[in-house]
Amino acid sequence: LGLRECSDIYRYTYDDFAHLEGFKDKIINNILGAIQKSKQVSLERFIYAIGIGGVGKVAAKDLAKAFKSIENLKNASKEELLLLENVGEITAEAIVNWFQDNENLAEINNLFASGVCPETKQNIVKSSIFGGQFVVLTGALQEFKRSEAQKIIEENGGECQSSVTAKTTLVVAGEAAGSKLDKAKKLEIKIIDEAEFKEMIK
Repeated sequence: LGLRECSDIYRYTYDDFAHLEGFKDKIINNILGAIQKSKQVSLERFIYAIGIGGVGKVAAKDLAKAFKSIENLKNASKEELLLLENVGEITAEAIVNWFQDNENLAEINNLFASGVCPETKQNIVKSSIFGGQFVVLTGALQEFKRSEAQKIIEENGGECQSSVTAKTTLVVAGEAAGSKLDKAKKLEIKIIDEAEFKEMIK
């Protein structure tokens, strides 16, 4: 199918799939429907998906919250980026350099021209269980995916961090928690396990 850039996928039509072995009407329509649906994406997921070095899901969320649009992020200075909790020196440089690359800018423009529309998502706060808390998740949780636990914390007033800092107020430690747990103990930050986390959110 000649997929070289992400934006290429939005050029596909029914005929591009019809000649492929095993691709029946229902499958093709499901694929085209999913492609169409993917045009509506949250800004944080879009930032994460474009693949800037050092920008993980937590940093992408911070960037989306701080800059509100790709245009604003594109024009952000290194100094502005470094003001964010989860963006360090190397990541800030990577972001600035990424948006100075003409090929990257062209791909962004192609995605937008194809109808991709990143949107800033406003989180609905259900309670203040984690109100005012800066929370770090570390180790493996048994009953929650990392993304699920993060969503629960944010929906209940907390803010997730990717690393333990002096600002961190709570660490949720799963199995095989490593250096983040050690740092939290050193800084005397409150630490809870998964059972305590579950009790808090009942």
